[in-house]
Amino acid sequence: MILQANGKIDTAMLFAALIIMCSRGILKLKTALVAAVAASLALAGCGGGGGTEKAPGADGETTATSLMLNWYPYGEHAPFYYGGQEGIFAKHGIDLTITAGQG
Repeated sequence: MILQANGKIDTAMLFAALIIMCSRGILKLKTALVAAVAASLALAGCGGGGGTEKAPGADGETTATSLMLNWYPYGEHAPFYYGGQEGIFAKHGIDLTITAGQG
């Protein structure tokens, strides 16, 4: 069975099925290779961490981080200051300290 009980796809079984289909003339080799590569890429992109990870900052712990700007604060740096003021960084577990650069 290609689809396992836990909802994940058994890639070995998928590739075995593609090989069998090629050997019986159901699929052409080129088509099977394209399908195998596409399936591999799709499955690699769908691989998850199991869902047991908690969101950053969910436990109230923060990581101290500093950001040095490329010059004195001006318009292009507004998102960093806005994020700090609105608590966006803190919500994601980041204690951000912004310092002005000297260019």
